[in-house]
Formats: sequence, structure tokens, C-alpha cells
Amino acid sequence: FVAVSKITFLEVWSAAILQGNAEYSPHFGELASQAGNFYFVIYTSSKNFQSYYLTVADCTSRDANRVCQACQTGLVRNNLMPDNNCVPASDYTGYVADTVNLLLSQCPGNAAAPVGVGCRATDCSGAGTTTACTTCDVANNYYLLNGVCYAYASIPDGYGIVTPGQQDLQACADTNCVKCVANRTICTECNAPLGYVLVDGTCHKLTIITTAVKPTKADVDLSWKQQIADTPIPVDTSKVYNALKANKGKYKLTATDQSDLGSYSFTIENYDQHVILDFTMPKGLPKEQYNVILVGFTFTMTQENGTNYQIQVMDGSTVYYNSLAEQRTVQTAV
Repeated sequence: FVAVSKITFLEVWSAAILQGNAEYSPHFGELASQAGNFYFVIYTSSKNFQSYYLTVADCTSRDANRVCQACQTGLVRNNLMPDNNCVPASDYTGYVADTVNLLLSQCPGNAAAPVGVGCRATDCSGAGTTTACTTCDVANNYYLLNGVCYAYASIPDGYGIVTPGQQDLQACADTNCVKCVANRTICTECNAPLGYVLVDGTCHKLTIITTAVKPTKADVDLSWKQQIADTPIPVDTSKVYNALKANKGKYKLTATDQSDLGSYSFTIENYDQHVILDFTMPKGLPKEQYNVILVGFTFTMTQENGTNYQIQVMDGSTVYYNSLAEQRTVQTAV
């Protein structure tokens, strides 16, 4: 046997193979080429033998699954299956060189969406009639999303596997979930910057409902009750209601028609399961009726265990009937 340099193809050394079948020698015979590899063996006097092969191919990089990933300059892969080959696109009528995916294809590739290492079959259904993947190597944990194959560890945030053992990915079932890789219906991480908390595979947010109620005190014109909406989030409700008082400066009353409501005043009173806000409106407002909104806001509260919760206070609306303006109208009429 003669060994040659892969670069120069010049002989670098040679070895003689003993003929016959000695006690420790391998069986000798003709070794045919397989997938571009030519195999041979070397027998040594220490009764050991080594096997070698010379690769003769246009593929310059083949992965562990025997899929060629890179070709000699000017060539593309004829398919994306194991033991694929590199070919010139000019030899195939109706095909072009998809240089994005280094692939023989009937359409160009999309640089914004390469099909991915785990792709095994394509068509031309990509944006602008470009190459898109249709089949991923699920056996090796590649999954399909919008014509691109993603390794399991690289599945984009907000998407998860639809059915175990199948290639399809879909958006997480919970719209406030940012990670659901293993199962799109089971969330593992919620959108924390927006205040969502993970509880038993779903996302929840602490929300305070604002409801207009009838005033019960003299000199009070408008009243609202604020109460935490039902939630599975473990939270100290009394601490939340105390935090509302601490955030009194965030409360704002507006008119839907942008009328000036003047300088109103209000108080916040805590109860076991809710708080009551009592507003006193300024005297001398000109209109008899105002459609008003108690504008919502968000605030952050830290639990005793160090957990930070972002809490959403919802808007509340009601109608303010200005009795003094009504009296002025009646007096004018008389």
C-alpha cells in the first residue's frame, strides 16, 4: 500500500502487506471503496494491525450524522441526507445553487432564514419563493418552525413542541409565557418584566380591580372599592393594600372629555379584603355631569421572601353628578 498526501497527492510512505493468513494476521482480500473512502490495513511484527482509509471526495466537512456541511469551491450539496455529495449546480437543468444553504435547489436561499443543520428535506415555500425546510431530523432533536430547523437547545423563546417525537413547533399556549420548549401547553418561564408569575405551568399577574361604589360619608362625592382579583399567586394581601397607600401619589382622576376637574382630594382606607377610596370634588365646577376615570397604574412590591411582584391597578369609571351646578341651573331658571 502507498500513502499519499491529501494536499499534494504525492507519496509520503509505503507499506508491504504480508500475504497469507498467519496465526495473528487479519484476513486479506480486496477492500472496496465505501462512500468515497478507500480502506486498507497494516500488519506489524508485533502481531498487531491497524486500519486506515483515504478519503476521496469533494465534501470538505461531514458531521457526526454523515451529512456533508461544506463543499469544495463552486460545488453545492445534492441533498441534506446522510452520505450526500457535492455537485456542480450547472449539471442539473431547472436547479440553481442555493448559496445560503449550500444546496442544489429549484429556488434561491433566504439569508434571513437558513434552513439549519438539522434539515433533511426542502421545498420552495419560503418567503419570496425561497428554500424552506419541510423535514427536520427529529431523531437527533431538531424541530421545525417557519421553514427553519432548530436544535432543541436553540428553540426560540415563546415556542414549544406540539407533540413529543414530532417536528412541529408552535407558540406557547399561554400568551404571557416566554419559555415552553418541552411542551407548548406547559410554561416554564413567564414574562417577568410585564409582571407575570409562574404558577403550576401557567402565567398569572396580580391585578387590582377598581369598582365604583356609593359614597357612605358626608362631603364625599365619589367612592371606589379596590380589591385583588382571584389569583393562585401566593401573596400577602394586607401588604398589597398597605402598598396602595404608599403609592397614593400615583392616583389620578380624569374626565373622558378632558374637562378640568380642578383640585380634588381623596383618602384611602384599608379593610381586610379591600380598600376604599373617597374623593371630594372641588366646588364651582361648571358642568352638571362628568364622566370620570380613576386611572390605573402599576407598582412593585417585595414579599418577605424577597420575591418582587409587579401589580397592575385597573382603571375605574363612574359619573359625577355636580349637585351645586344643578342648583345654580335651577336658580337661574326661576
